[in-house]
Amino acid sequence: QKQDEIPYFDDVEKVARHWVLLESNMLPKQRRIERKLFPQIISTGKRFNSTHLLLYKVTLEASTPSKFSFSVSKKVCKHAVDRNKHRRRAYSIVSKCIKQAKPSFLCFFSFKKDACSITYKDLEKEIVFLLGSASVIWYLYDFFIF
Repeated sequence: QKQDEIPYFDDVEKVARHWVLLESNMLPKQRRIERKLFPQIISTGKRFNSTHLLLYKVTLEASTPSKFSFSVSKKVCKHAVDRNKHRRRAYSIVSKCIKQAKPSFLCFFSFKKDACSITYKDLEKEIVFLLGSASVIWYLYDFFIF
């Protein structure tokens, strides 16, 4: 099947999954932080605040690609659908600016309590602002259209 062709599916659910996979812009697993490292990052990481997010940054000694993770607590959003939506959006934003990321950082983002109603544009602004202020990316105003 060629990439330009639209596949035929007799099941609506298969169609939805197909387009979600095409549209998703998730970060590869190699660029995500393992869950077992979360407590260590929270205890030793340098903190950066914004209105809806909290960033913990740990600098690694070895020159490895930077890794990112997001946590959305049940206290932030009651429903799992909303928590997953926020995580997917955040990973999509980070994957857009991953080329500007400097190596050797672990960046763990935690959503604050009032973050359930944040829009995509506001989330994008806050993530780019936090990564720029933490010197993880080259902070480029022209990279994102605000």
